[in-house]
Amino acid sequence: MSPTSEKKVVDRRLSWLCSSQRAAELYSAGKKLWTKEDLRDIEQQLTNSCSMARFSIRQLDGQIIEVVNSRFHKENPNWKPYVEFHAYWQLVHCPPDDVPTEYQSSYRVEWVDQTANNLRGLQAQPEWVFDEKDLLWRNSSTCKMLSGLVQDLIGKGSSAKKVVCFGLGDFSRSAPEWFKEDTKCWGWKADVEHSANPMIQHAVALTMARLCGNGMGSLFAQDPDYTDAAEEILTKKKFQIVGRYGAGGFAEIDDDTIVISPFPNAPVKQIIADLARPVLIISHGWSVFNKIGILHSHPFVDADSPRTARMLSDYDTYSIPTDPEEVEVCRALRGLQLYHRRPPAGG
Repeated sequence: MSPTSEKKVVDRRLSWLCSSQRAAELYSAGKKLWTKEDLRDIEQQLTNSCSMARFSIRQLDGQIIEVVNSRFHKENPNWKPYVEFHAYWQLVHCPPDDVPTEYQSSYRVEWVDQTANNLRGLQAQPEWVFDEKDLLWRNSSTCKMLSGLVQDLIGKGSSAKKVVCFGLGDFSRSAPEWFKEDTKCWGWKADVEHSANPMIQHAVALTMARLCGNGMGSLFAQDPDYTDAAEEILTKKKFQIVGRYGAGGFAEIDDDTIVISPFPNAPVKQIIADLARPVLIISHGWSVFNKIGILHSHPFVDADSPRTARMLSDYDTYSIPTDPEEVEVCRALRGLQLYHRRPPAGG
């Protein structure tokens, strides 16, 4: 390694150490990593990405940095922008690949190539399949047991006013090749099999919305992977599509919300901890690292953090009740827990 290259490595390491320390200090002092205003702002910027030469990103210390939009004025770009989050562990524990100016940012703009997904095309009759899976769910013993549990916890005519869903998944595309190879399932049968989990999870969201207040509560869904076809079907089912670029939906969360977030590709629980205390959260378990050890461990995308641990102390945890004979429904709910916010003492 040349002296110049060695100096760059040292400088980069020192920048990261200083950044990590500063982020830890700000976090310990109560600085929020995300605000509703910033999330709405970056969502709006990406909505208008074709006409913006630069994106503005707020750092933890309040400073604004500008990032060049390399797709500015590109017609029919095959790359779609989305918000990638830098959560607690990325800020204090895991040295990123970013330039040093982005070390202090809890989110950034990334791009995903859409050509592979577009090549897959759409499955035949996704709305008919959705209705079949919704009917399967509503007629299941699991649906009745979960509905009963939620009613017992929040009560009829409860304060829950809306349901906000994150990462339930697209269900309109044809199954990818890797799925067909793994399952030895082909054609339309493979498409139905591949879309079953997200369809049932959306059906669960519809049930939760019916339990809100005195009738059908507001129902929001965020997943940047939705196709136009999926969005059209969900809109017919009374879903409101939000956060097409991965950020705006979080601004819908408040204390009267039921959050459904099965296996998201974002630090949903950490973002919730900065924004509100939803009445119910349906999500996977709370943990941090997906590898044993300290130096070589990597956090899960939706990892626990000191702030989420404090939030969890205000919640009671329940297993999702299921009927083991309902294999397809159980598969869609596998690994999920229900977290209910405890009423205030004396409330």
